Amino acid sequence: MIRFFCGISILITAIISIFVSTASAQETCVVAGSNLQIAKDNYATRCDIERADCDPFNGEWICASFSMTSPVPPALTVFQTEPVIEAPVIEEPVTVTPVVVEPVVTEPVVTEPVVTEPVVVATGLCVDSAPVGDGWGWDGTKSCRLPIASVPVGAGPVPGPCVDSAPVGDGWGWDGTKSCRLTIVSEPAIAEPVAAEPVNESTPPAGQPILNSKIAAGITDLILITGQSNVLGAGTAYNPSLDDPSDQVFAFTSDGWQIASLKQIWDRNWFPRNHPNTDPNNNLALHFGKSATARDSSRVIGFIVASNPGADISHWNYQSSFYNAVKSKALDAINQLPHKSEVDGILWHQGESDGEDKQYYSDALYSLISNLRNEPWVNDRAPFICGETKIRAVNNRLNGLNRDSDPTTACVAGEDLSTRGDDRHFDAPALRTLGARYAEAYLNIRP
Repeated sequence: MIRFFCGISILITAIISIFVSTASAQETCVVAGSNLQIAKDNYATRCDIERADCDPFNGEWICASFSMTSPVPPALTVFQTEPVIEAPVIEEPVTVTPVVVEPVVTEPVVTEPVVTEPVVVATGLCVDSAPVGDGWGWDGTKSCRLPIASVPVGAGPVPGPCVDSAPVGDGWGWDGTKSCRLTIVSEPAIAEPVAAEPVNESTPPAGQPILNSKIAAGITDLILITGQSNVLGAGTAYNPSLDDPSDQVFAFTSDGWQIASLKQIWDRNWFPRNHPNTDPNNNLALHFGKSATARDSSRVIGFIVASNPGADISHWNYQSSFYNAVKSKALDAINQLPHKSEVDGILWHQGESDGEDKQYYSDALYSLISNLRNEPWVNDRAPFICGETKIRAVNNRLNGLNRDSDPTTACVAGEDLSTRGDDRHFDAPALRTLGARYAEAYLNIRP
């Protein structure tokens, strides 16, 4: 394993030395920066490729047109570029003397007509790499589901066509292990036109994939929400009128950034769903976002949920497996927002698995705050806000954030709220209230 990572380090260093100053516009590009935003800016300036995977490496941030650190699909950042309109070149007219050519008479060639069956093919086919069957592609602005499908002979091996969104013509796809060139193929249309209501492309329906990264670019406040099962809100009720989406609140979902809806997958399989055919569970994250934007209409909230139900605070120890999982998820979310390079705030709801008034909990909590704020992807003054549990002993430790000298930490009340009947897990009304309390505390710290 050490030999592998050493090899990766040598490889990346060699690649950077070759490509940091020059880049092949159609193949690969690698640039570096002292922080994530500078690296993104350098990439957008120097590289004529619209996708990048950005990762920290040896004290710097590296942005590349391919994944450098793992065999899984990279977190793709789409850099929006304005088209360059060149001024017309006015040339002096040139007088040309016409040449008279005698007509040539040839016998007509008669050929038998060739009858072919019409073939309906995809709007884009991966043709330069073998499929791996993971069922995902890239249509130029977002990931899209690829059903396995048969294709015409000679089209090359493909995992299937992008069928859930229109192509944008950038000519790139994802075959499950690497980017691949897409050949745009015309598709015979044999269908009657259907009248449809006009679509407002700037605001897609809640739960639908974002078709344009400029929509997610409106996010002003990027929030990481982590903790135990109350972060998920499992087993709670859903009310369509009280829990409806807002076009100013975005969630990082299993399908990337979308307008937040409780009917999406934010974390751990189907949560906040129990099953796709049932009403979803409730969640404080949605109500934090809705309350924050209701209080300040200039805000657009984007949140990342990373929970660990039933886990004590030691699971968030620095460089633990779960700490690194939170970091990986946050970086994936940030990489898909070209204008953001760090998390603006952190909401913490944990303590039921510790449940004691012990110094170790306070020590671990302040270590977590320090560790996160020292991450290059977290603002070093990001508000860190916790919420009370139903256990008074651990609440005494959590409320230490209201008694310390740090004006960017706080703890909101929760002990007074109702539960599902187990005196541990909050019910839906409590989660709505808790989300609003978190929002009020956040805006007090970061007005």
